[in-house]
Amino acid sequence: MLPVRVAARAPLAGPVVGSGAHFERVTLEIAGESIATVLKVIATDSTLGPTRERRFYEELAPKLRARLPRLYASGPFPGRDDGWILLEELPRPQRWKPVRAFDAVRAIARVHAQTLAQAPDWLPRPFGRDLQSHLAFVPEALDRLEALQRRLPVLRNLARPRTFELARELLRRPERLRRAFADSPEAVIHGDMHSGNVWLAPGGEPIVFDWESVAAGPPVFDVTLLYQYLQIRQLRIPGRAAEVGWWRPGAPRFDRLLDVYLVAFEREGLASLPRRALTSAVDGAFAWEALLRMGWAASQLEEHAPGPLLRLTHVPGLRAFGRIGDRAALYAAWQAMFRDLESRAEALLG
Repeated sequence: MLPVRVAARAPLAGPVVGSGAHFERVTLEIAGESIATVLKVIATDSTLGPTRERRFYEELAPKLRARLPRLYASGPFPGRDDGWILLEELPRPQRWKPVRAFDAVRAIARVHAQTLAQAPDWLPRPFGRDLQSHLAFVPEALDRLEALQRRLPVLRNLARPRTFELARELLRRPERLRRAFADSPEAVIHGDMHSGNVWLAPGGEPIVFDWESVAAGPPVFDVTLLYQYLQIRQLRIPGRAAEVGWWRPGAPRFDRLLDVYLVAFEREGLASLPRRALTSAVDGAFAWEALLRMGWAASQLEEHAPGPLLRLTHVPGLRAFGRIGDRAALYAAWQAMFRDLESRAEALLG
């Protein structure tokens, strides 16, 4: 057997991970050669499917042509539901600029095209059979979010009364959401596709990582989600410094981003698939994520009370100057997402 020794280990610097996963940078020495790796202990939250990411890297990733982090080793913890994965340490990335979103959608299109109608049954289906269970926490969280907005003036414009009204109507009529996804093909989707989960190396294609939300669903969802968070310009080097961002209204238009994605999808040899099948779930995908974030926002706001400067993100004319600070930029993205929910929900509800 080859001699293996842990030469160094340290917590991976960076923002707190919302899922509760734990990261360490580990340097291994194998037969005298040093290998830099990242150890991820997967969260135990049952709503995330604790072994899902490990199984993705073990079973699906080796079959995909997309550039993904290399898996060195993985395994479970005896007597526990969670597990661990040992991945390659990724190269120093470039700053995330919105124009690179076109490269990101080309990369994820490769995964979607290769797994079209081939998503394994063990993946959750949050847009179909598992839709109601994934949104089960939202009604109670909407009540909490509404109460927070009444209590904290700085949040008053985050979501409007009409937004809450339409969100609750969609939750009462989940068949309208299901219908929105009925004509879309199903593929393996990332499920958390945003700029913080795409490494932009100086050369080569983007590296899509952090697959703990991997699921089966309409491919266009990854595109809509990436677009929703393009307004946040990431200034951090992931895993190496504290996360900083600002609100940026100059992101690429969604129709342009979608067109680049569709062209990349067709180049994978699937030109015979009608574009309308891939795009049929756009309204549903936008609405589904906004509903989920409205529910998730309540717990985040309760844990991290916003400061008074957040008001800057709600002042017309000043928004273009941005608000330095990752959390304020995130709130601004949420606000735009919740405004968009109104028109999407009205279209779905007819």
